[in-house]
Amino acid sequence: MDSLEGLRILVVEDNDFQRSVAHQVLQTLGVSDIHQASDGLQALKVLEELGKVDVVICDLDMPGMDGIQFLGELAKSSLAGAVIVASAMEESLIRTVEDLVHEHGLTLLGTLSKPLARKKLQALLSQYSSEESSEALATSSEKPKDTWSVKELEEALVKKQFILYHQPKVSIATGKLEATEALCRWLHPEQGLIMPDCFIPLMESNGLIEVLTEQVISMALADLGDFQANGQKTKVGINLSASTLNDTSMPDRLFEQLSTHHLSPELLMLEITESSLIDQPAKSLETLARLKMKGFMLSIDDFGTGYSSMKQLNRIPFSELKIDRSFVDGASEDRTRRAIIDANIGLAHTLGMKVVAEGVEQVADWNILEELGCDIVQGYFVAKPMPLSELSDWQREWQHKFSQLDDSQQSVGQ
Repeated sequence: MDSLEGLRILVVEDNDFQRSVAHQVLQTLGVSDIHQASDGLQALKVLEELGKVDVVICDLDMPGMDGIQFLGELAKSSLAGAVIVASAMEESLIRTVEDLVHEHGLTLLGTLSKPLARKKLQALLSQYSSEESSEALATSSEKPKDTWSVKELEEALVKKQFILYHQPKVSIATGKLEATEALCRWLHPEQGLIMPDCFIPLMESNGLIEVLTEQVISMALADLGDFQANGQKTKVGINLSASTLNDTSMPDRLFEQLSTHHLSPELLMLEITESSLIDQPAKSLETLARLKMKGFMLSIDDFGTGYSSMKQLNRIPFSELKIDRSFVDGASEDRTRRAIIDANIGLAHTLGMKVVAEGVEQVADWNILEELGCDIVQGYFVAKPMPLSELSDWQREWQHKFSQLDDSQQSVGQ
């Protein structure tokens, strides 16, 4: 949706002048359905009478019910499609509120300083409009994620309805495709393409994830074979669940599978989240140690989002460290995020590990990561996940984009 005129917006701001500015800026953007409240309590009353709004633009420091309290109440009501935090408070507090919004399960479009800048507000609202349109197209015929039955998932496994999409991971220095992350999708015969968050949790809770992992590994090895047949030494990464790590016989089976395909273990990057290491630590450590001994590459995913990151690095011989998108997003304008990324890159390089940054969505993210010495990037700035058949076309387009990016960097440096 190119126009913003169909959006319903609620502005929650105690300052009359700032509220008036917000109203005027929204009007210049073509928004006509605008509602206002001077604090959290009044905002809740407006929502009770009005019903659901698309976006709430919320101040933080307000008398009565402040913005932080209001966001907690807003999460309970499900009466907002998304939230924009507008505040002049210090950066450290804004970061805390951003995390809080995510913890509440609300969709955060971003944060803005005051008075609201037209161009930045337009960008955030356009992002909401685009996401809503895409989501409507993708889910118009899709059942809600909680309505799939175990029987349906079992049938899908038997009929091998799960497929792989690949998200490229490229060298920040050369632009070369270094690896892909294999991401599972359910190609339902009636509902179409279904995203993993709609079926993975149910599979994990009902003992089906091991069967799915086996199928994912088989598909990933077939794709690795295609890469090798085309003369490419591209690695493929797959995610391992906690239950898979608890299976200490898995390294032998996986090594045998690669041998059958005449593939080197170092071509398969096994991505492990920190949380998956605390289920049965002894078994997980045994499995990981044997995988490493057999030559497989190990990646610690979402680094920094758990509670024992340093301990895991000390215990497990990882080959790669993936910096979570929550640190990457906005790092070009956030000193704290930048410092965290810088420290993680330095730590990983000291330990002989490559560094991958996830969630790179704009050129500013790319530039700051290049400046800080990151090795590999992954995210929508480079490419969305895609079927393997589309990878060749993407590579041609990406090399053109990278060459332009490289040329622009050189012209800046002259």
